[in-house]
Amino acid sequence: MMLLFGTLLMAVMTANVIARCLLASGGLDWAEELPQQLFPWFIMAGVALAVQRGGHIAVEWLPGRLGRRSRQALLLGGLLVVLADGVLAQQALAVAGIVAVELSPVMRLPTSYGYWAIAGGCVLLAASSVSVALRVALLGPEAMPQPMPEEQPA
Repeated sequence: MMLLFGTLLMAVMTANVIARCLLASGGLDWAEELPQQLFPWFIMAGVALAVQRGGHIAVEWLPGRLGRRSRQALLLGGLLVVLADGVLAQQALAVAGIVAVELSPVMRLPTSYGYWAIAGGCVLLAASSVSVALRVALLGPEAMPQPMPEEQPA
């Protein structure tokens, strides 16, 4: 789904660049607003997928020096992220309520949509973190999601 939206977004932006060169009006006005509306959703979906796949940057120094049980306890301490995600989602919803009256000039969409994306993304992050924590609690630290080799730094 993200690949589809990413391709669509790139096609719209490319069409807008071509339109800027060919049209006297200077491009497609709506095509400038569309990325502003879609990027927050696109980014938050990618962040949530990265949590599920273990694709975030991690410092492995400390876990590598701990025993299995200590490593498991340390990884379960990551549940504090759920609390942080909850606070961030709450704040994003508060800001969304404040800016809901602002509309984009051409598409007339509320500027609060981006903040809704952040709030929704935080809920997805919290759910993903709880899911990973349950796996670690039940199966041990080996159950942490591991990124694919091509996604790891060389």
